[in-house]
Amino acid sequence: MNNDLMAAIGVALGHDGPYQESQPSGSGHQPGTRVRVLAGVVDGERVAWVEYRAGRPDSDGHLPVDLLLHVKGEDGELVTVDVPTYNPYFECDVHLMRFHGDALLVIYTEKHDTIALRLTGDRMELREIDDDLLVHGDVVAYRPYKANVGVLDLAGFQASVPLPVVTEDFTLTDAHRALLPGPEQYGFPARAAVWARLRELLTVTGPVPQYGVDVLIGALAQPYWFAPPTEYHYDALSHWSRTSDGPWWLPAAWYLHLASRPHTMSAAHAWLAWLDRLAVDAAPTPACGLHGWQPGWTVTEGAAQLAMHLIRYRAGLLAGMCRAGALPDGWWGWEGKRWAHSLPVREFPPGFVTVWNQLPKRCAPRRDW
Repeated sequence: MNNDLMAAIGVALGHDGPYQESQPSGSGHQPGTRVRVLAGVVDGERVAWVEYRAGRPDSDGHLPVDLLLHVKGEDGELVTVDVPTYNPYFECDVHLMRFHGDALLVIYTEKHDTIALRLTGDRMELREIDDDLLVHGDVVAYRPYKANVGVLDLAGFQASVPLPVVTEDFTLTDAHRALLPGPEQYGFPARAAVWARLRELLTVTGPVPQYGVDVLIGALAQPYWFAPPTEYHYDALSHWSRTSDGPWWLPAAWYLHLASRPHTMSAAHAWLAWLDRLAVDAAPTPACGLHGWQPGWTVTEGAAQLAMHLIRYRAGLLAGMCRAGALPDGWWGWEGKRWAHSLPVREFPPGFVTVWNQLPKRCAPRRDW
């Protein structure tokens, strides 16, 4: 570990020299305790570090383990908290650790997830992100499972409008830095404002089937108007599809339902024709596979325009499902029309709610394991 860090930890703890990690026979710690510093940061008089401690197995073979975050501030007070994790035995990989104002920011990967943590005094805030990440100044971009590129403003510790991935084979690279929002574009727009702008953009795409606009706003554009909440406990973190992606399979499922009944076949044709028009009008796929922010966009305009890129891209995928006559596997959490989003269905657009309530369970995704 860095000598300057170990020296700063020693000073923070009042030791005569640098902090010493220990093996079972090491001195300075309780006998039998293994201590390792996994990461740390020094900022003037402030120092913070993540520490792994493992004691002796008890009579049942249980190994007592602690994963701790220590912070010594300019006021000289030492704050120690447990690092939120599924199991401290598996330690963690720290990707970023820095002070910002009065807060300490840490991004780390534990057994199951990658988590952004902000500690102000002893008040902890958490956000689930992903280990496929790109740090650019005070912005972190990350790619959640099967979803868009998420954006986190580290200074305000607030989620921002994501970026639409429009290719199947995608990896974040330094080339994507130029696509990230500027400071005036951080955060999320008011829900009503972005819904109104999306209704304007979708209405001019030709004949729109009944409920069509509201269904696409709810099913495809949801990541652009719903801001994932900050959590304060590990168990409250949302996982997988609960906030990262909405039920974007719903338009294809609704088409299959309409196409299964002779008296609604024309409505099904209207849906497929609309999806085809949306896909045909999609902007060319960027070489980097990602659409990004443009200077001058407000948060509302940017959210709506980026959402439209995703809608047009996924419209082509949905049209393919319609023609195949079945939904593909892989919709974890939504099987049998279970509601898998942390936001209640009643808070989605009215037309979306109507379609969701009328869709038969047999048309929803099925369990694929």
